[in-house]
Amino acid sequence: MWNFNLVSVPMFVAALVCFLIAGKAWASRKSPGAMPIVFLMLSIAEWLIVYGIWLMCMDRDLKLLIAKIEYAGVVAVPVGWLILAFDYTEQRRWLRKRRLIPILAVPVITLALVWTNDFHRLIWDSWTFYTHGGLLLTNLRYGIGFWIYTAFSYTFLLVGSIIIFRFVLTSPVIYRWQAGMLISAMILPWIGNVIYVFKLGLFQGIDLTPLAFTGSGILLAVGIFRLRLLDIVPIARRQLIESMRDVIMIVDDKGFIIEMNPAALDMLRSKQRAIIGKSVEDVFSDRPELLDILRTEGEFEQEVPLVLGDEQYWFDVRIFPLRSKPGRISGRIITLKDITRRIKSEEKLKMLHEQFKEVNRKLTLAYSETKAQKDSLNSLMQRENAVFLLTNQGDILGVTNQAINLTDRTRMELINANIYDFLEARSRVRMKQSIRHAQVESTYKLLVDFNVLGLGSRKFEVKLTALNMEKEKRILAVFYNYYEEPAAI
Repeated sequence: MWNFNLVSVPMFVAALVCFLIAGKAWASRKSPGAMPIVFLMLSIAEWLIVYGIWLMCMDRDLKLLIAKIEYAGVVAVPVGWLILAFDYTEQRRWLRKRRLIPILAVPVITLALVWTNDFHRLIWDSWTFYTHGGLLLTNLRYGIGFWIYTAFSYTFLLVGSIIIFRFVLTSPVIYRWQAGMLISAMILPWIGNVIYVFKLGLFQGIDLTPLAFTGSGILLAVGIFRLRLLDIVPIARRQLIESMRDVIMIVDDKGFIIEMNPAALDMLRSKQRAIIGKSVEDVFSDRPELLDILRTEGEFEQEVPLVLGDEQYWFDVRIFPLRSKPGRISGRIITLKDITRRIKSEEKLKMLHEQFKEVNRKLTLAYSETKAQKDSLNSLMQRENAVFLLTNQGDILGVTNQAINLTDRTRMELINANIYDFLEARSRVRMKQSIRHAQVESTYKLLVDFNVLGLGSRKFEVKLTALNMEKEKRILAVFYNYYEEPAAI
């Protein structure tokens, strides 16, 4: 009833390899593609073990039953491969319920047809047994259901391979090795299945598909343990690069672009397929100022102005060499960080500083116009009174240090403020009226309630003096503490 033979041994060895790979993948189950690898390896292991038992079995009725059990793994493998491709390349929208159910329907229906084949003969139309080399083998004639399933399974294998192949073409070198290892692992059993189904070569009657998975298991093991297929997590790194606002490009040692994030594509206003694989010379031929920088060998860092559209932007351009071996440069990483806002802020701050210096200069000139103004300025500085230079509308143009100490604002913040922001409601009305009087009478005095930092509202006696500055009248407001110096003026 049983014939232990050497042909079955590789099947069990390959199954052991599949279990080891499944265990490693389970340990890294949070990585992209890990759980589909677990499912795929367990399906292959079931196929290998059951087929190994089928090869040893010499009972015809039992052999048919084992063949039906074997199909649980047979129909699961193509689906597992397709799911692995979607999950590993982060295209999980195809794994949603409404799209996954039609995919899973194919193996479920096929498995149901296998177990009910005696009633319809859609999978195996007929079969005969014969002995070859001490093995009891079958000569099968397949039904239409088998060929429909075969078409679906080959389609799943082909689609999964194309998805990973496209991922290979747009991935950095290290990820190409990983994805290439996955495709290589699938090619071997595919070839074995074609030989068995279409009865090609010298191994007619023996299904080489599960045997070919021995090589697949070894390739996957190398990918996992040697290339760290599940540990490096290429998709996570890809997402990190894609989410960055900085422009990132990876160029190989020959000057061809092999990777570019969405920010770079936005800057170039182009699609990825129009850029990847082209040389830097071609892509940036219309930007000679940037092209000269990209030709630089070794490390580079510099702030560069670039015109994009109708506006000028500033970028912090950095170039880092990629070294595959000590002393050998295999490519370069190029980053462009948009620093336009910072540059404009620095320019605005510089402009405000110059304006403030000009205001102080004009204020000094205004004080020096008359002897009375000079005497008043000396007196104010000696008594350390708070002085504000105002427009007719109360906008602050300049302040002394004593005025700054009364508030919680910096000098630049005060220059952009209004004197009425610090006065009580009734004092605002008085101040507006007094400014109008000062423009007519040259000087005017009033009492105001001023909100002092940390002390709340305090009464001050204010002297307003009208000044002529560049054909415009300005108001010099001097604040005296009402309680400490009631007769200061």
